[in-house]
Amino acid sequence: MRKMTTAITVLLISALFIGVEQCNAQDLPDAKTVLEQHVKSIGDAAKLKAVKGIESKATMSMPGPTGEDMSAKMTIAQAEGKSIMTIEIEQVGTISQGFDGENIWSSNPFMGAQLMEKEELGGQASELGKPIPALSWFENLDNIKVVALEDVEGKSCYKTEFVDGKSKTTRFFDKESGHIVKIITTGNTPMGEMEVTVLPSNFKNVDGINLPFTQTTVMAQGEMVLEFEEIMINPEFPKGKFDVPDDVKKLIEEKKKSGDK
Repeated sequence: MRKMTTAITVLLISALFIGVEQCNAQDLPDAKTVLEQHVKSIGDAAKLKAVKGIESKATMSMPGPTGEDMSAKMTIAQAEGKSIMTIEIEQVGTISQGFDGENIWSSNPFMGAQLMEKEELGGQASELGKPIPALSWFENLDNIKVVALEDVEGKSCYKTEFVDGKSKTTRFFDKESGHIVKIITTGNTPMGEMEVTVLPSNFKNVDGINLPFTQTTVMAQGEMVLEFEEIMINPEFPKGKFDVPDDVKKLIEEKKKSGDK
């Protein structure tokens, strides 16, 4: 159970096939073209830039440590360059995970408070605190390459590699709609290197912005499905929404002191 909760904490920030088409490199669009089509699939550029925060509420189902099904309620909020996620699992308790703009932290009943390294989350770490991550991708076009045209569940997609330091995330963009239909990322977790595949689907319009309301995550421990019940654009967050818990604050202070030595 302890290893499983650690995996859940790492893989959820995260933050996720067959039939490669023969296609010469010169036939593929550049990364900027693919990203521009993707942004259009989400919504009007001006409307996207006006998004300062998003809060989502979802129901999560996943396999338990002994094969039984487990369910949980999850809330995710991102704004002001910060994020926080809370997962309520009846059989486990409360798992929290956040980003204060500098530190990635987690807390669960088995491991207590922990500070995490960006490498544990793979390429997803750079998207923490960003309500519309796609808008920031244009800042790193030199690290994004369109490498193939590949079939994903019957859809012709541009296979695109995003490199962020030592991390690489592979995203598959539907050639027709521009939506992301598959994400593959690898993180260096406490249990070693772990690959995660995420399949977003069931896109719905929320205040003029198209977002996936179903997210299936495939990992070594099994399949996890998120069904979003509500996604709110620019909600009014209560004061202290993104505050770091006291036990995590102690770890941050200890980290600063050790760094000063």
